[in-house]
Amino acid sequence: MSNTIDNLNNVLFNTLARLSDPTLDATALEAERGRANAIKGIADTLLRSADTQLRFMQSLSQSIPVNTQIPEMFRLESTNA
Repeated sequence: MSNTIDNLNNVLFNTLARLSDPTLDATALEAERGRANAIKGIADTLLRSADTQLRFMQSLSQSIPVNTQIPEMFRLESTNA
């Protein structure tokens, strides 16, 4: 699993799809809700961390050279096949 915002979005949308599955019985739906809450908590933490890193990079934008490497988590995966 790569550590990008794109990947996080995929996980969140996959979780939403599982929660929307009309074939889930009450037990399976409750298990999915628990899993979704855990994923939400982790996603919230990751997004707060990314926001902090982004604000730090923005605050340094006047003094950072143009060729500075973008942190891994901000890189988008190519969707071209």
